[in-house]
Amino acid sequence: MCARWQQAVGVVLVDEFQDTNARQRTLVERLCGETPGRLFVVGDVRQSIYRFRGADVTIFNTLGANILAQGGVAIDLADTFRAHERLVRGIDDFLAP
Repeated sequence: MCARWQQAVGVVLVDEFQDTNARQRTLVERLCGETPGRLFVVGDVRQSIYRFRGADVTIFNTLGANILAQGGVAIDLADTFRAHERLVRGIDDFLAP
């Protein structure tokens, strides 16, 4: 079954990976198989909020370290487009009263 899905899926992108639990990690690993460069994860340890359902931020940290050890790349995204200046000003004006 895994081989079938590994052939059907070229790459896997998991957003909010900091909120992954052990079962989800296993599913992602099986889907990616042993082929390097198939897995891309996005996350921020400071935003991990799902501990109550088994999320474990150490899974994110460990995977990141493993990816780097295998020659992968970590890219820090310093810019946000969720809270740009014009949006923040508008919200401040709206909520001022």
